Amino acid sequence: MSARYKRELMTYLLFDYEGIEEHLEKMAARGWFLETPGNTIWKYREGEPAEVKYAVTYVPKASQFDPEPIEEQRTLEEFCREAGWEKVGDFLQAQIYMNRRPDPVPIETEEEVRLEVIRKAMKKSFVPAHVVLALIMVFNLWLGAIAFFADPLDTLSGWGSLLTVLFMPIGAAVVAANPIAYFVWLRRSAKSIASGGTCASPKAVRLLNKWELPVILVFFIGMVTGTAGEGNVEGARYMVFYMIGFFGLVSLLNITKNFMKKRGASRRKNIAVFVIVDIIGAFAMVSLVMWLAFSTGPSDYAEPDPYAPEVHETFLVKQTVGELEEPNIYYEVNEIKADMFFDWCLEKRSSEETYRSTYVETEDADWNAEQCYYRALGSWEEWLLVKGCSIIEIETRTELTAAAKKEIIQQLGL
Repeated sequence: MSARYKRELMTYLLFDYEGIEEHLEKMAARGWFLETPGNTIWKYREGEPAEVKYAVTYVPKASQFDPEPIEEQRTLEEFCREAGWEKVGDFLQAQIYMNRRPDPVPIETEEEVRLEVIRKAMKKSFVPAHVVLALIMVFNLWLGAIAFFADPLDTLSGWGSLLTVLFMPIGAAVVAANPIAYFVWLRRSAKSIASGGTCASPKAVRLLNKWELPVILVFFIGMVTGTAGEGNVEGARYMVFYMIGFFGLVSLLNITKNFMKKRGASRRKNIAVFVIVDIIGAFAMVSLVMWLAFSTGPSDYAEPDPYAPEVHETFLVKQTVGELEEPNIYYEVNEIKADMFFDWCLEKRSSEETYRSTYVETEDADWNAEQCYYRALGSWEEWLLVKGCSIIEIETRTELTAAAKKEIIQQLGL
């Protein structure tokens, strides 16, 4: 009978040796033994359930780009072999060993030394990677905040945009939580060791990382379905293809790295090829995703009715955008369902500056509105009206008579 294998997403942080050891021992007790520990996906081989011990130790100078184990890794493996420890594999600087003896001699015996080795290992890979990722997320959060605060109505009326805005601070917080948790763990561990204890246990952040992917997946599905539901099929396709392309690029980079290692390429040459493939692959991936998302689709595309209103609606705002043939105007009606956002949204729209022109509050009884704002943009006239819980924006090139204004309000059902 051929061997059975299973793969698992690795959610433990690099410095959480305790969590990794406990997890692997539970898997072995169920008959699954770690065979290949990748950076994100771990491969297990089925066998007879057994009570075995796992140990995770660290070699700070090790690199995933090394063609062969470095001297420190070889020395450690030889030392561990004499104590019955069999090396399973490594990911980044973490070295994973297994021992079938019931009460094996531990690899790490001095907690102070263990902490110092972990600190050096994290300084090399974990900290720089997570700090850069956190900065990218914070930058995206800043860009999203600028767009949101510039015109909250467009964001609050669409599920895709609303979930995107909600996801950004959550994503930034989750990404920033990992390096913060590490530094907190480092401080707690140093304090514990100083008083004769052991390294601290990062159980809280372990739980956070366990649920991180399901939460991201739920938000992603919500953004895709929300964007498609608003009629932006191309945008939804772009999200899906981009995600597929992203994981495809990650797989390509792993294949490239492993291929170079098998060819015996030096660490420096492997990194150089990795970076080149990453840059070229990223541009190629984005280009392909753009083409698939925006250049493909139904061949029987029909020109939409220009007078059919486009509606975007969430539990906060219902936005209706369209055009009236007679009188010829463009309109946008925003029905604010959450009173707490009304004054803020009105202030943002009424103070919005376009081509150095802003709205000026005026009196115009013909609109039969509680508040009325007006501005002229060349040959265009724009009106901003408040009726009940709705904010209405009207654009026209035609000078509107009193009868035309009443007809517009009637046609819009206001």
